Amino acid sequence: MGMVDRTADAVWMSVRRVIEPLMSPTLRAMCSPRPGEGFDARSFIGNQGSLFLIAGRQHAAAAVPLLTALAEEWLTTATVMAKSYPTRRLDPPATAVLDELTNATPVPSLPDIVSDSAGQGVVIHWAAQSRAQLDDAFGPARARQLLDNTTTLSLWGGLKDTDAL
Repeated sequence: MGMVDRTADAVWMSVRRVIEPLMSPTLRAMCSPRPGEGFDARSFIGNQGSLFLIAGRQHAAAAVPLLTALAEEWLTTATVMAKSYPTRRLDPPATAVLDELTNATPVPSLPDIVSDSAGQGVVIHWAAQSRAQLDDAFGPARARQLLDNTTTLSLWGGLKDTDAL
């Protein structure tokens, strides 16, 4: 590949992380629809479909890259679709609820998407256990951007980080 060994190792580690979920026969079967049954995010959103991304404990860690990719595809498609509407916003709005954001669907582009998604009719609710989780998942600057770009913040009783409060 023409890279130094450390760089090549890092690249292959990333590749392994992405394809590892497909090593599970169960997850592979779930991602292999029959001909004509593929997921069309544009049609799904346009028809006001509900999509639930749930992974049981035995598959949760392995499923994160797949769940994240699917969530990002949905979010990106919704914001692109909004631009094609006369008002440049989805009508009716589309809603994404990303519970356990950092554990299940840490969408890398989420800090950017939330900056103008509400104005496009794409309502995003997300939940994380702590600011530290956000820092770990997105990096401190991107975590701050996510918090700053989120229109409504709710803090729950378990939060003890005085900086976050």
